[in-house]
Amino acid sequence: MKKTVTAAALLALAGNLHADTLAERMLAAYDAVETVSCEVRRDTESAQGKSRMLSRVFCQKPDLIHIENVMPSLGTGRRRIVSDGKALYIHEQDEPRGYSRPVSELDADKLIELRRLPGTAMDHLLRLKGVEEQPLPGTPEFPVRAGYQTARNFVVLCADGESRLVQVEFYRTSAMDERIGRYAYSSFSEPLPGVFFAGLIRGEFSDMGLQLTETVRISSLAVNEPVSPMLFVPGAFFENVEFVPNTGAGS
Repeated sequence: MKKTVTAAALLALAGNLHADTLAERMLAAYDAVETVSCEVRRDTESAQGKSRMLSRVFCQKPDLIHIENVMPSLGTGRRRIVSDGKALYIHEQDEPRGYSRPVSELDADKLIELRRLPGTAMDHLLRLKGVEEQPLPGTPEFPVRAGYQTARNFVVLCADGESRLVQVEFYRTSAMDERIGRYAYSSFSEPLPGVFFAGLIRGEFSDMGLQLTETVRISSLAVNEPVSPMLFVPGAFFENVEFVPNTGAGS
C-alpha cells in the first residue's frame, strides 16, 4: 500500500513528541487517521462453545461509523450500527424496533467503543489517557514496557524495536504475579508513516476459573481513502424501524 505523508500525519508525528506517556504517544499517532474501512473476522472460544462474527466496518472522524455484523455460527440475522455523529443507532434484522442514544449522552466506555479503530489497541490506549505511567524494564522481546494502575487492574504495554505496540497485558495487581489476560498484535501494515494497524489480534483470558480465547483478523484495510457519506445516514438503512432510547447503547 502506498504511503502518503499528509499534513495531518506530520502533525500527529509532532504530537507524539509532546505526549507524556507511552500510551499517549502511541494514541497520538492515530490523530492522522481520518477514515478507515475494513473487514473483520472475530472467532471466540470459551466453555460455552465457539462463535464467529463477521463485520464490515467504516469509520470517519468525528464519530461517524457504519458497522454490519453477522454471526453465521449462531444463525442470527444482520446487526447494523450507524452513527451520524449526533446519535448512535443499533438495529437487529427483522426486529420492528431499534435502539438509539445521542452521542453526547454515551458514557465513557461507549464513547471508546464508538471511537476505537479496528486493527489497533485504541480501546485500551484511550482508557490509559491521563493515567500515571510506571516505567518497566525492557526484555529482548519487548524493549519498551510501561505499566498503568487502573481502577480494574494493572495494564502493561509492550512495544517492539520498531515502536509498535505488540502486546497488552492485564494483571490483577502491580506485583504482576498473576496475569489474567493479554492481547497480542501482529501482521502489521503501515498505511501512514508511523501509524500501524495489526492484521491479526489474539486474546486470551483466564479469571476465576473462566477461560476465553479470541482471534481477530483484519482484511481489506483502507486508511484515509474516501468513504461514501451515505453510509452514515441512518434513514438510508432503517426504513420503518422505530427507535427507542437505550442507556446501554454501544458498538
